[in-house]
Amino acid sequence: MPGVLDLLDRFRPVVAPGADAPSAVPADRRREAASELAEVFGVAEDYQQEADHIRTTATARAERILRDADQRAERIVDQARRQADATRAEAAAAVRAEAEVDLAAITAEAARQADEVRRHAAKVLPGLVNEVVAESMSVVGL
Repeated sequence: MPGVLDLLDRFRPVVAPGADAPSAVPADRRREAASELAEVFGVAEDYQQEADHIRTTATARAERILRDADQRAERIVDQARRQADATRAEAAAAVRAEAEVDLAAITAEAARQADEVRRHAAKVLPGLVNEVVAESMSVVGL
């Protein structure tokens, strides 16, 4: 609904004050502006529809890209987990093999030391037995 100022605008003089001018009905500038802009707004509406279509297409494409990226990330994580399990198994086997080598070395060293103790005992034992027998006989008085 037009306001009071809109109504009064219709009765403004068409020309500047001064000499009499032929009388005329003032033009409705708002109606003229609206009719001039109707074509512009029609074109703008076409562009708006095109922009909406581009936005919808881009959104769908972005969602598809994100979905694909999520799937790829899941595959990479699964592969990494499998590789981690394999790597752990390899590392455990390497540690086990190294422990077996160390155990063999320790066992060999222990066997060598045991043989050395036996040889030493075989050399020393007869003399010790003679000392113990002699000591025992002296205690007993024989």
